[in-house]
Amino acid sequence: ADLFANYLSTQLGKNRSYRQVLRKVFQKAKKFSFLKGIRIACSGRLGGVELAKTEVKKMGQTSLNIFAEKIDYSSTKVSTKFGIIGIKVWVCYI
Repeated sequence: ADLFANYLSTQLGKNRSYRQVLRKVFQKAKKFSFLKGIRIACSGRLGGVELAKTEVKKMGQTSLNIFAEKIDYSSTKVSTKFGIIGIKVWVCYI
């Protein structure tokens, strides 16, 4: 999860569109056969809009209610010219 969170923070720090960055992360995550699912939450002034919002995107299974699931979690912050964006990543694997 740290790998995905650090990649997101560097790309969003370069003022890239968060939707394009998330799409690219999901494409890279599909290449890993041991991943069952990934959930990414980005919050803040995404895209430079005036009101902050939270976007949660997920791919595959990421059940946070089952104790037997193997889930890796990471959170990070990135500073942009519009403010701070918080990133949380949950990775469910086999």
